[in-house]
Amino acid sequence: MTKEKFVDIYSYFWDEKFGINFGNLERIIEKEEISWRAKLAKLNKNDKKAKSQYLSWFRNKKGKVDPILLIEKYNLLNKILGSGKNNLPKYSCLIEVHFKLKKPYISEDDDDFYIIDNPIVKDKVFKLPMVRSTTWKGALRFSAVKVFEDWIYENLNRLDKETIFKERVRITRLFGNEKGSQNEYLGKLCLLAIEGKLLENEKELKEKIDEINKEFENYLIRNGLISKDVPSRAGRLFFYPTFFDRVSLDVITPLRRDTKTPARGPIYFEIVPEKTTGIFRLLYFPFDLVARGEFDKIEKEAKEDLEIVAKAIRKMFYEIGFSAKKTSGFGTAEIEEIKINVGGAFSDGKEKLKGRFESVDEFRGKVEVNGDDC
Repeated sequence: MTKEKFVDIYSYFWDEKFGINFGNLERIIEKEEISWRAKLAKLNKNDKKAKSQYLSWFRNKKGKVDPILLIEKYNLLNKILGSGKNNLPKYSCLIEVHFKLKKPYISEDDDDFYIIDNPIVKDKVFKLPMVRSTTWKGALRFSAVKVFEDWIYENLNRLDKETIFKERVRITRLFGNEKGSQNEYLGKLCLLAIEGKLLENEKELKEKIDEINKEFENYLIRNGLISKDVPSRAGRLFFYPTFFDRVSLDVITPLRRDTKTPARGPIYFEIVPEKTTGIFRLLYFPFDLVARGEFDKIEKEAKEDLEIVAKAIRKMFYEIGFSAKKTSGFGTAEIEEIKINVGGAFSDGKEKLKGRFESVDEFRGKVEVNGDDC
């Protein structure tokens, strides 16, 4: 039997009681199909049933164990269903934030043919309203910059250049290269922290900002985050889209400033209404340290990175928002639950960070107190 005969092999083997129809599964007899068995067993609803069934595959028709197949299947089982049972990359953390909207979510789609002028962004296939992964990254990066700004003002006139650069580099590690106005804004904050004030002359101020940003670039090169040959880098955070199951219609009517009468007709736009729930997912993976084999740095830097992530998540959901019209309060949300799964060897014998947390503060506490466990 070959996989090509079925459009969806998972649905073919599905069974309402156990999750897998083991009768159909037994028809897979080729050795190269053993990996399909392991993956299907992992999806099974009943873990005990799945394990006992997998053990039965070790035996031949006479009930005896074939030593060669036993080793082959056992190694494959460990590889596919192994430690953590989540197939996450080693040294990674998958963070899931379950939230409920406090204010409606607004975004603008690029659909030219729609019944109203302001449709919300939707998935191309299922037409569900969504938050794109790039939107999440931009919103969380902006929040991380604001966290850095708060830290600067809290410690003004008490910071040296090395300490400031160490804090700024965390944003680069998480999100990748600074771009455009953000690079200039962070340079201005660093200059303010170092000198205690900003120059009034715009030309001189611009030269000082360029100078401090050049120093920071050299700092990145010295610490191996970028090189002269490759001056750009990706971030350690990887984002996923969020889908909502509700969409509604709202309307605004612009008023004249003097008479407070309607200036023009009503403007309709789509929204995701308040109290709608969603899940924000992001994967933290220090790929650069893994690639260079610097495993001794991973736990220390993970603690620092995840501390910033926790603060940025709190600021994004509760203060800034992640929607269009953020300044009007749209896109703020209440966090209901946070789940964290740790991948592979990163969690061997270190399970304290795994589990469910009721708030970002609790997540932060776990990261700060048990940083070595992440």
